[in-house]
Amino acid sequence: MRSVCIICGGALTDKRRKDDACADCRMKPAKTVPFGDDVCIPWRGEFDDNDNPLKFGKPYLPGVRVCNHRDCCNPNHLIQYE
Repeated sequence: MRSVCIICGGALTDKRRKDDACADCRMKPAKTVPFGDDVCIPWRGEFDDNDNPLKFGKPYLPGVRVCNHRDCCNPNHLIQYE
């Protein structure tokens, strides 16, 4: 049995698992993130230099969000200016 992760090289602490990767490397990306009584939907595409979502090289859902998560793509979290 391996003692280090084959992906990151970190120590494997869970001796009962027979995987070659540590828990952090086995983790899948979140599809939703809890925010109060609602959920944020993280962007999975490209980002600009300020971590704002890009789609086909153009800003996707630009603006300030209620949740303060720049990568949130939940349209309900966008602050609409009048």
